[in-house]
Amino acid sequence: MKCFLSFYLTALVLSFAMLSSCNKNDEAPSLASEEANAMAENESNRVIQSVNNTAIGAGLMGSSSDVRDMEDFLPACATVIVDTINSFKTITIDFGTEPCLCDEWDNRYRQGIITATWTGAYRDSGTVITIVTQDYYQGELPSHMNKFDFNKTVTNMGHNDNGNLHYAINVSSAVITLYTGETITWTSQRDREWIEGEPTLLPFDDKYSITGSASGTDRLGQPFTVTITNPLIFKFGCPWITQGTMEIQHGSNPVATLDYGDGTCDNNATVTVNGNTYNIEL
Repeated sequence: MKCFLSFYLTALVLSFAMLSSCNKNDEAPSLASEEANAMAENESNRVIQSVNNTAIGAGLMGSSSDVRDMEDFLPACATVIVDTINSFKTITIDFGTEPCLCDEWDNRYRQGIITATWTGAYRDSGTVITIVTQDYYQGELPSHMNKFDFNKTVTNMGHNDNGNLHYAINVSSAVITLYTGETITWTSQRDREWIEGEPTLLPFDDKYSITGSASGTDRLGQPFTVTITNPLIFKFGCPWITQGTMEIQHGSNPVATLDYGDGTCDNNATVTVNGNTYNIEL
């Protein structure tokens, strides 16, 4: 879990905005569910990214801090505690009780605590990594901080039929309380297959294939579902998903299909709605 998906449903939100501008005579579909899923997905990825990068720097992921300091993206106002003495390895990232600007990461403010616990070695079958948040907030402005309550497990499922390690990623419960007082609920189930780079101890050649689904309710209380229809491909060092497709369904609205392309590391993708395909930038 060195790198996780990020940004991909933000692209879907942008695609609907483009669709609306190109078809001014059509009534644009509600974006509440797309926005809800994008918000939950993106911050869920940020949470695990912060844990994984810290773990790499601490040598818990099979590499050493002498190779690369992976904690540089965290701001000086964040305190990191790594416990490797007890049988359960624990990482605690504390952003404090006041908004803390992550200007070297994603330029968002955060406060509160992220805690991750390992039951065994990252590469060992059966190892479970549990990640929870406590009084954890994120926002573009200190006055617009949304609270994220996450409970996530990452389980090493051993080698699959392809001979690759794969991990079951389960967000059993996530509740986002917006600064406006509205709430979003979200659950997610993923299988992440380590398709390249497993034999090496360095993260730089890693490549993952992700499948699965998500569901939840948006700030208006409306349910939605998300399905990955072709595996999403993520490469270490590329900030975008490079390949794969996904669909999102919200009530009677038309199903939107997002296609990330042919594997090239770029910010180009397409979205198809009602048979019409549009080029977008992620």
